[in-house]
Order: sequence, then C-alpha cells, then structure tokens
Amino acid sequence: MTRPCAAAGLDKYRALRSFTAAFGLTPMRYLASLRVEAAREALAAGASCADAAWAAGFSDQAHLTRAFKERLGMTPGFYQCAIAGADPADALASSPEQVRP
Repeated sequence: MTRPCAAAGLDKYRALRSFTAAFGLTPMRYLASLRVEAAREALAAGASCADAAWAAGFSDQAHLTRAFKERLGMTPGFYQCAIAGADPADALASSPEQVRP
C-alpha cells in the first residue's frame, strides 16, 4: 500500500481516510465486497459453494459463508436455492448438517 500512497503524495493513513470517505468502506471491506459479488455471480451460474469461494479468492467455504451472510443476510446455499426457484426451506430440511438428534 505504500507505493500507491507515495505515488499519490499521501501517507498511508491519509490514503485510508480518503478511500473510506470516497467509497464508504475501508479498502479491505471493499475488497471483501467485490469477492462476495464475484462469488454471488458464480453461484448464480451454477457453481458449487466451494468452487465459488475458491474462484472469488476466499481461502475456504467457511470464509465465503461468513462474508456472504454479513453482506447479503443469507448463506450462499440459501441464495443458490432461492435463485434456482427451489424452496430454500426444503433445502435446509434435507441438509444433513441441519438435522439434530
């Protein structure tokens, strides 16, 4: 981050404040939002959650799930069922992770 800041004639803290003022997010949150959007598009195209996470630059599916839920208010699996026209409640009921003894 120091090279772009130096090229712009700003110290890193001033650059961070300027970026946040311009976009309403810190650079890391902005990058995470771009990654979530890329994963959302991959899911809409039919990719699995794990493949969408990998393609979007997340280290694993759990990181995608946390970021996706934070930004969109639902899990990637729920989103994928919703856009596929399936009832997301049916997908949750049939998922083995959701079953409790």
